[in-house]
Amino acid sequence: MPTVLKAGTPVLLTLSETIDSATHERGAKFAFTVAVPVTIDGVTLIPAGARAEGEVVHSDKPGMFGKPAELTLTSRAVVLDDRRIHLRGLVLAESGHSRENAANGAQLTADVLHDLEILSGAASGAYGIALAAFVQGKRIVVPAGTELVARVANDESFGDSRARTESAVPAVEQGTIVFYRPPKPILPAGSFMIREGKVDVGMLRRGQFFIIKADPGIHEYTVHWEAKDVVTIEVEPAETSYVRGEINRGFVVPRPNLAPSSEEAFESIRAHLEEAPPLHDDR
Repeated sequence: MPTVLKAGTPVLLTLSETIDSATHERGAKFAFTVAVPVTIDGVTLIPAGARAEGEVVHSDKPGMFGKPAELTLTSRAVVLDDRRIHLRGLVLAESGHSRENAANGAQLTADVLHDLEILSGAASGAYGIALAAFVQGKRIVVPAGTELVARVANDESFGDSRARTESAVPAVEQGTIVFYRPPKPILPAGSFMIREGKVDVGMLRRGQFFIIKADPGIHEYTVHWEAKDVVTIEVEPAETSYVRGEINRGFVVPRPNLAPSSEEAFESIRAHLEEAPPLHDDR
């Protein structure tokens, strides 16, 4: 009877190198090591010290007039001798719990960024259920040694020679993205359209939000409002991602900005937002 490593099992990882928003562009690969062995029924399936891989999903350098640096990281796989265990998501490990508790209980948090060596600014946060995303003033540095938690992407069978070394692909379940715009910007309140490629996905005015479903994977959303901005989101099955839209000062004209955000940030102003009408609705 094979031992099954279930999808969703947490894996505690230690960052093996420093990630810097000034040098790490979208698509850059980086390394982890497994901090705590993953053991089921006394059998170690993923040993401590195993190598794991991650990727920069979104990176944006700071701009003029207060546009913050942005950095979003995700996990990809644990690499064993004879197989790859696919991972998904990435969040900061809870600093107040032991490594064993963090690995076995998946105790996660979104407010421990003070433990990281963030440069040039104090107004920062770690966002998202599925991704470790950082938005900060000027430069973001996530140092080697930072502990983060990923999850096993699919059920994996061990100990049965007949079992496939790669898991069967499960049925695809869509994820959710919430786009919102705060109610009190300093700059003009004009609406802007958010698109994926050439497809309109929603219009945002000041104090509005809208929600879309998207297939798992990387999606790139753009906004045009005198100038252009782009945000990259990796959608995870059955998870919710958040994107904040706003208009910042520009050198000549105001500039739009789309940035990764969090459930906490959205819920903190949810009572002051109204849902945007569907596209082509004249309300």
